[in-house]
Amino acid sequence: MQVISLVWGVLVLVAMFVGHIPYFSSVIWVLIPLAALGIAMSALALVMTGAGVNRTAGLGGLITNTVAFAIGLLRMFYGGGIL
Repeated sequence: MQVISLVWGVLVLVAMFVGHIPYFSSVIWVLIPLAALGIAMSALALVMTGAGVNRTAGLGGLITNTVAFAIGLLRMFYGGGIL
């Protein structure tokens, strides 16, 4: 589940940069909830792993999804999508 959350975060982050291209900015409205879902999935993956298990992929997924979520919110705020 940790690897899935990491791949999910990377895909959302790459798609978030595509959303900054003019005429593709409506993609961000879909990517913000997907990033929030990725944050929840990464947090769940981190909680479910036991002690002594490598948590690098889960932590990376949490960070990439959080960065994608923050970029999406900032883009919507500066673009006038969220007032």
